[in-house]
Amino acid sequence: MNEKFKIYKFDYIKENPNPNLILAVNTNNNVPDKMADKLIKNIKKGSTVIDMSSTKPKTAEIFSKKLKKNKIYFLDAPVSGG
Repeated sequence: MNEKFKIYKFDYIKENPNPNLILAVNTNNNVPDKMADKLIKNIKKGSTVIDMSSTKPKTAEIFSKKLKKNKIYFLDAPVSGG
């Protein structure tokens, strides 16, 4: 496996605040808001967050605005099941 593309749970980010790319798949509309606050504290400016959660558009918009204020890029790329 290429070392650049390992999968880690969020605790890894707290211990190693160097990722350039975060791929997120959240379970509901409440998670992205909490996640944004943690990401802002734990990843460097210029990183990119790709959110593949199937959340409401307003949730993605709020997530994006929080990250953008902190110079973290955001891409909303929802995935639906079945």
